[in-house]
Amino acid sequence: MQNKGTLILTVILLCISFWGTASADYGYINVSDIPMAVDFTVSVDFDENGLPHVVTDYPFETAGAEEMNLVYGNEEHPEALILNYRFSTGITRIGSRDGILGDYASEDLYRMIRDGEFTRSNFVYLNTARFSRETDWVLVYGVRGRNYTQYTEKTYAQAFNAMGSGGVERTVYYQAGEIDSTRVVKRISDADLIIEYDAYGEIRYASVTRYGTDAGSYDYDPSTGLFGGRPITELGFAETDLATEPLAYLGTRTETVAAPDPAAAADKPGTGSATAFVSSLLIGIIIGLVMFIKLRQRISEKKPASLERGSASGKEGTGGSTEGSTAADEYPEVKYHSSGK
Repeated sequence: MQNKGTLILTVILLCISFWGTASADYGYINVSDIPMAVDFTVSVDFDENGLPHVVTDYPFETAGAEEMNLVYGNEEHPEALILNYRFSTGITRIGSRDGILGDYASEDLYRMIRDGEFTRSNFVYLNTARFSRETDWVLVYGVRGRNYTQYTEKTYAQAFNAMGSGGVERTVYYQAGEIDSTRVVKRISDADLIIEYDAYGEIRYASVTRYGTDAGSYDYDPSTGLFGGRPITELGFAETDLATEPLAYLGTRTETVAAPDPAAAADKPGTGSATAFVSSLLIGIIIGLVMFIKLRQRISEKKPASLERGSASGKEGTGGSTEGSTAADEYPEVKYHSSGK
């Protein structure tokens, strides 16, 4: 009787254990979870030669960041100029993705910033600068809201806002410091796969955008599993790419790819959280029952006269895959000029 009671107690504890594991959040759910997301100040000073210099107290060395980028623009050129500050050199450079660098001399661009012809955007970008197959991270800080709004990790980065072929970019978007949604971008030489998730890691939208001779955008239809009527493999990606894990999510992912129902979601606030709770509980109970049956079978198979205790051991294998790719510069790279500091 004592053994039976111990067995039942063990199963109950296992159920609770698996339930907690299954329902656990994953990744940086809150901005407060991100160790690099610290308070800082930033300004731009101009020296006697009219050259801009970013001045900031962000703790680059302890946070692990290498760059700070400030974006300037106007209605015609929203990302006309970028002031790039490198912590290791202390140098501020000027760059652009709008091609405006070729239209003006550097001195004219500096004057445009000083005179307010180009105004600084609300966002400050902090990032590492490995710019290789290694992972870089990017933090986006909203000056007006005084809060971080995005966290990104990506491979084959070329700049804080550029990525080469072979790269995978995973982003978490925050509202009031809490996870709101996530996105994954997988890039090949002539196409992008974009997947958008809700806060619970469920796909709400996906598409493939192709460039070059087969240019076009192909939206994902969850009812058919096709992109614009075509299999994802015809567009240059693998079936498994659609199962790419988001960088963070709440609760438990069901792995079900389904189109969202905005009306139903509006009528049932908190449905995702409740679903995750129930799913997690059921998973825990099922696992516990299976283990209970197996334990009962092992006990019934033992000889009553035997006092020996046996132990079974298993080998758990792990699998991995490698993906060969090149960081070809098919996508526009941010060009920088030294400020001459």
